[in-house]
Amino acid sequence: MKAVTGYTEAKATSFNSPERLPAGGYVLRVLDVKEENNGYGDVVVLRFDITEGEFKGFFDNQYRNMPDEYKKWKGTYRLKIPFQNGNSEDDVKKYNRSVSFFKSQIEAVNKSNNISIDCSKEWDTAVLKNRLVGAVFGNKEWKIDGKTGWFTNCDHLVDAKDIRDGNFKIPKDKPLDSKASENTSQSDFSTDTSDFDEIETESPVPF
Repeated sequence: MKAVTGYTEAKATSFNSPERLPAGGYVLRVLDVKEENNGYGDVVVLRFDITEGEFKGFFDNQYRNMPDEYKKWKGTYRLKIPFQNGNSEDDVKKYNRSVSFFKSQIEAVNKSNNISIDCSKEWDTAVLKNRLVGAVFGNKEWKIDGKTGWFTNCDHLVDAKDIRDGNFKIPKDKPLDSKASENTSQSDFSTDTSDFDEIETESPVPF
């Protein structure tokens, strides 16, 4: 039989199911930040990894163990920028709820790092990079092309101290309802997909 070109350099395909992060609370480090528009408004996209505890470096290890053709960083969180769409009473209420949630996420970063990001003024999202923050992950169902399954979703950010103290509650599993399942696309899953460019690297973190 003839020699197979590239055999030595090739990485054997793994047929094992990738490890899924258990639902729970984790202390993260924000590794990268970018802003984007996803058609529903502007969002701040955080790329992170776990920096403390049993699952430290989970997303880096996950990335390294992916076959090259599927490599994509999975540790992401999309935080929607509040936007008021209309002036009705319901629009105002919805906007106020959005601002309250957005502020809770920024305050989680502030408390975790003893800093003061004030979003009432113009601010640079790059200030979030390299910051610690706590995060609570839950289980969320997906459906794509008739297939269904579950993934571990970053539900919300909290003070890192709350994670260390066990002062958090894991959210209930979130199954898709029939309407949502028909309208779900792969781009909806912040933990399972990312629009960051895929990067080939030998460094501990792919940036």
